[in-house]
Amino acid sequence: MAYTLLKGKLKGFSRLLILGVGNHLKGDDAAGIEFARQLKRQVGFSSKINIIEAGLAPENFTWVIRKFHPSHILIVDAAQMGMPPGSMRIVEKGEIAGFSFSTHNLSLSLLVSYIKKEFDSEVVMVGIEPSNLEFGETISKPVVDAVERLIGTLRQVLSK
Repeated sequence: MAYTLLKGKLKGFSRLLILGVGNHLKGDDAAGIEFARQLKRQVGFSSKINIIEAGLAPENFTWVIRKFHPSHILIVDAAQMGMPPGSMRIVEKGEIAGFSFSTHNLSLSLLVSYIKKEFDSEVVMVGIEPSNLEFGETISKPVVDAVERLIGTLRQVLSK
């Protein structure tokens, strides 16, 4: 994922909420959760950044969004986009329904629409192409590498 693209999407943020979405029991579906866990260890919390491991039900964290009142929200999740495993891309709001995201209680398309309407936050969705979504599997190397690259890119964006 290009640094300049993510930087452009997060330009002017005053408060950034990061939601790592997925299922840690289904291999690469844990990409978003792993991203949030590692980022917490490396960056931590501040008055400007809040990182949440949202799991299968990111809609359960709308109270956190309301309380934190972010200018920008970054959602990271595994997404079957027809790309090589470990590939990443920013998924625009209108494209969300066209890709297969990990199983959630509420579709990400509905969640993003709700967030934009209710909180007036800029929402950025990053999809990571999975290799294996089988129950009981661990995260594949291409997805682990993608998570590390995304963390590095985001850290660069945040440091500028």
